[in-house]
Amino acid sequence: MGSISRNNKLRQREIPAGYEIMELFADAKAASKRFEKRNGNTAMPALDPIEELDGVSALLHEKMQDLVKKRQGKFELEQDEWTLYEEKNFTRLIEDIGELVDGLIELFPGIQEEQRKLCEEEVSEMSTKRGMLPLIRDIAASQDKLLSDTAAKAIRPTTTSSRSVVFSGVNSGLQIGNNSGQISNIRFDTW
Repeated sequence: MGSISRNNKLRQREIPAGYEIMELFADAKAASKRFEKRNGNTAMPALDPIEELDGVSALLHEKMQDLVKKRQGKFELEQDEWTLYEEKNFTRLIEDIGELVDGLIELFPGIQEEQRKLCEEEVSEMSTKRGMLPLIRDIAASQDKLLSDTAAKAIRPTTTSSRSVVFSGVNSGLQIGNNSGQISNIRFDTW
């Protein structure tokens, strides 16, 4: 994830949140193994994004997977294959981990700039395909406010138009503006 300053170390009282996140994943994995034993170790088919999602969503899924692989790089995490079969367990797991991660983020205000840069990088990579940014904004709205806000900012037009221009006070030098459409009620006075 880039460089993080040495000041971002966990204090002794903050370490349990990290362990709790790992325990939640271990619990979900154990539940999955129990399900496999109970049902004769038959694997359920996984969601195929290309077949199950519309074009833009499938492309978004693929690009996000590519970003994750690129970021993990040499720090690739151990990849266990396990499946969650009960939606409520999966939903609760995501909510619990989200709350704990949000708490950890608040403990490290110094990494917020790094997060902002990562969000801008993700949005920049996704902006090449029409329709992806609104999808990112909507999906991230409930889970990642910073990513959602960054996508919303990229969607907004970079220039704004105004129906009137007002110059007041002592205005000297060169003034440059941009206009789209009609301008009315403009007065040019000579000095």
